[in-house]
Amino acid sequence: MSESKTFFYLRELILRELGDILTPGEGFIGLFDKNGVMEFPYAPEGGVAKLEGEQEMLEYFAKVGDLLDIDEFIHDHTYLTADQQTAILEFHCHGKFIPTGAPYNQKYISVISIADGKITHYKDYWNPEVIQKGLEDNWETKLSD
Repeated sequence: MSESKTFFYLRELILRELGDILTPGEGFIGLFDKNGVMEFPYAPEGGVAKLEGEQEMLEYFAKVGDLLDIDEFIHDHTYLTADQQTAILEFHCHGKFIPTGAPYNQKYISVISIADGKITHYKDYWNPEVIQKGLEDNWETKLSD
């Protein structure tokens, strides 16, 4: 996968914070188990709420990479469970929407489960209003499958 700058930066943030328990792979998707799951609990109705497996993630993130230009991800906090198999990352970003030029300034809380050095489940909490406003309420056609 030709990785956008956006996902390169996200991959680097995750490896910086969880590199001791993660096995690096090629690109952001390479951090995941081949059958990994990614969920977006705050996805608006009609949006993508769950991705299962490498192929769905590749297709989805190719679309996202065409929509967002992230300048930086800023780490806020990392919390690890006692067994170090689940991490909670708080971070935020600054960037812009490519189609509209509107700012994309988002806060995230991500709950990441890891087994055998790979992400098995990634639950990504973010504010859908930022997407809706930045894409001028046209997000359904931009991000849904």
